[in-house]
Amino acid sequence: MFDRDSLPGIGFVSWFVGAGDSFTLLTGKEGGSGELVLQVDLNHLELSEDDDEPQVAVIDQLAEILPEVNGKPYLAAFALTHPDLDHCRGFGDLIEKVVVGELWVTPRIFDEYKSELSDDAEAFRNEADRRLKIAVKGKAKSGDRIRVIGHKDVLASKPYSDLPDSAKSEIGTAVESIDGHDTSGRFTAVFCGPAEADEDADRNDTSLAMQVTLADGDCSQRFLLLGDLAHEALGDLFDNADDSHVEFDVLVMPHHCSKGALFDSEGSADTKVVEGLKAAKADGAWAVASSPPIPKSDKDGADPPHRVAWDKYSKIFGADHMVCTGSHGSEEDPDPVVFSVGDPCGYARPEAAAAASTDLGRDVKKARPRPKASKPSGYGRR
Repeated sequence: MFDRDSLPGIGFVSWFVGAGDSFTLLTGKEGGSGELVLQVDLNHLELSEDDDEPQVAVIDQLAEILPEVNGKPYLAAFALTHPDLDHCRGFGDLIEKVVVGELWVTPRIFDEYKSELSDDAEAFRNEADRRLKIAVKGKAKSGDRIRVIGHKDVLASKPYSDLPDSAKSEIGTAVESIDGHDTSGRFTAVFCGPAEADEDADRNDTSLAMQVTLADGDCSQRFLLLGDLAHEALGDLFDNADDSHVEFDVLVMPHHCSKGALFDSEGSADTKVVEGLKAAKADGAWAVASSPPIPKSDKDGADPPHRVAWDKYSKIFGADHMVCTGSHGSEEDPDPVVFSVGDPCGYARPEAAAAASTDLGRDVKKARPRPKASKPSGYGRR
């Protein structure tokens, strides 16, 4: 189990959860607010609770590193990019064990038919519905807060038009607060998607997309999180977004290193996406695949990750600035992918390379034992 001292004071952690997303953003402490932690997506696999499996039991891990409020772990905010199971698996269990101060959602979750949602996605929608009703009345406090993120015309319609300004954000705007606490100077989120406002659009293309900046002193890192957007939506995003809103030091490859984010159905690279990534990435930028190990070659019809996508990203970023959560350090017991904001600043290398140069590396190495499961959650493999 990784304890809090094994991770940076301010930073970004991508846990290995198979082909799924689970990102933890640590914003440090400021004034009297205590520590504010933002979780983006969740994929808590039942098999992760077996000590012999490499996947991280994310809910147990969060319970270990989160601060406590009134005797329970406190997660300042949970952001759901879209309600596919590999992005919300375990949410029903999470809200039983953890106090979640604020939910960040897109309108799509309210437009889904219940028959099309997994049990965890339905649990998320039920919780979002509960909070929406409280927010409309202007009575939301920590544990009841919600932030609805969408296009201007959607937010101007009911019930969103009845929300206070603090409970909604238009695409293209920024926030510097989490669960009612000011985070200016250390945490900023700019919302650059969903690219699609149409409730009938493919669910992946309604993914919440955002640029998150974490800062501490002279160090700042921008993380571009794009959910499962496919190449058409990504091309539109790079075309329409303000350039400064998509610039990044760290990219999480959309849809777990899927070829669909970079190539069309004919196998041709989408020039708008490739050129958009090249223009937006900082010198020395990193790309992270939240996926199992990259295959040596692709098979027809195989799920992500895809070798053809990994190879294309390698040409954009350079092979030495690419990491995959499923093989980070080792395939048998992968290290979390960690970016530290402060000192050190940037990618925290696992094992020997990190141990030779940073205290963080030594802490990570000592924290390698697998987490002990609290109890089976009943959630299966994707």
